[in-house]
Amino acid sequence: MICVVEDDPNIREIEVYAMKDCHMETKEASCAKEFWKLCENEVPELVLLDIMLPDEDGISIVKKMREDARLSDVPVILVTAKGTEIDKVRGLDAGADDYIAKPFGILEMISRVKAVLRRSKTQEASVEELSAGNIRMNVEKHRVYVDDELIELTYKEFELLRVFLSNAGNVMPRNLLMDRVWGTTFEGESRTLDMHIKTLRKKLGYLDMIGDGPDYKIDTDWLDRVQEVVDYVVDNDMFAIVNMHGDGYYTVDHSWLLCAEDDDKQTEIKDKYGKVWTQIADRFKDYDQHLIFESMNEEFNNDYGKPDEKAYDNINAYNQIFVDSVRATGSNNEKRWLLLPGWNTNIDYTAGDEYNFKIPTDNGCKADGKRIMISVHYYDPFNFTIDENKTAKTQWGKYAVKNYDNWGQEDYVDSQMALLNEKFVSQGYPVVIGEFGAQDKTEKFADYNEFRRYWSEYLIKAAKKNGVVCVYWDNGYNGNKGFGIINRFDYTITQPDLIAGMMRAINSTDDYEIPSPAGYTEVRKSAKAS
Repeated sequence: MICVVEDDPNIREIEVYAMKDCHMETKEASCAKEFWKLCENEVPELVLLDIMLPDEDGISIVKKMREDARLSDVPVILVTAKGTEIDKVRGLDAGADDYIAKPFGILEMISRVKAVLRRSKTQEASVEELSAGNIRMNVEKHRVYVDDELIELTYKEFELLRVFLSNAGNVMPRNLLMDRVWGTTFEGESRTLDMHIKTLRKKLGYLDMIGDGPDYKIDTDWLDRVQEVVDYVVDNDMFAIVNMHGDGYYTVDHSWLLCAEDDDKQTEIKDKYGKVWTQIADRFKDYDQHLIFESMNEEFNNDYGKPDEKAYDNINAYNQIFVDSVRATGSNNEKRWLLLPGWNTNIDYTAGDEYNFKIPTDNGCKADGKRIMISVHYYDPFNFTIDENKTAKTQWGKYAVKNYDNWGQEDYVDSQMALLNEKFVSQGYPVVIGEFGAQDKTEKFADYNEFRRYWSEYLIKAAKKNGVVCVYWDNGYNGNKGFGIINRFDYTITQPDLIAGMMRAINSTDDYEIPSPAGYTEVRKSAKAS
């Protein structure tokens, strides 16, 4: 069934007649309300959709369809008097498959309908998942991951990437890309394609955004995008943290901040590192203290055992280069708070006296007092927060009665936070837990979220008591194995109880009793691991 949605009765009559003349079953709607009513009873094969409807904007309808499991794959052709290039791009990026500007020819409209239907049938036979390198696409769920981190793409960016992944290793002509993704040509199509490829590259990875030596110039458009996001944050009176996130990952292609490389390679790495941070710092030097710089993220040699002394020396050297480079750019950077991690942001390897973490000298700081903070992460115990295999634990803390571990419980949290206070906070160095969280396991374990909330609330409460600030890790992915608490596609809250628990700990002014996980009111008498 073809659904024609048009408020002008004369145009609607022409469209319906043309479809029926081609032996296509057709139903019509004069407004959005009628269209949604039709969809309750039957999913259309294709929708011819006017943008300017009396009760709802057509682009809004497309967006809602793409978020609806029943309608997400239904092809849509926009038919409208708005015919400028920007209007077309806006409609296509919202999820439309093609665009016809009024006035239009009947034969053109029929041809476009048939072409979109052909592409739709081809795509129905596509595989569920596509991948290349560190990029993974779930076709069915319309999700893309880079190094298992969810990346937000517009509808057309997604379709463009799908074509590239489906034809990995092959050269794709521009006209073929346009036909596969847009299904039409219009004035300015080359600019449209170039724009989408450019933004897609930015979203999929940044490690190629740094040029070659000796200058190591950061791609201007990429740095502009970083600044745009920072502005979103600071303009809303929030704090933004800019760091190098993934540059030192041994498991990621093109990473370069590798602390275990030999001395000859370290000379090049340190030169590049200093010049990159100089560019970043210079770009943001006039921003106020709502912007924080963090030198790097989870830097180590990819061995989860005890730190290697020589590699740790390089991490300490990177931190010193970072501090010196930022301060040297002047302006507000002479007083800016700088966030510094130790080995893999591990608390023990950063705060433990037997290890090698060194706080850099900060001779370039012009503020009264120290302006260095310490960065750590918290995901303990791993078998509770992340692991979903046979060793996974589903309950935590004193209320746990089954499938829990004796290690990493409340007393461990207390001791870790006290260690951070003793080593750094009491010495005038604030501590930020830049990441913490427990991923959603409710698909396998129904009551997991109750203990997840209790764990998060307990951590924040203990951290606050010791002067430590916590930042929740929302990776943008909701559902099984996700850390998401907000759906970024429709702006809904997905974990209200978890948020409520965390806010209760943040806002509390007394040593309150954290509510037990629902249904678990009895503290266990004996703690035996199971």
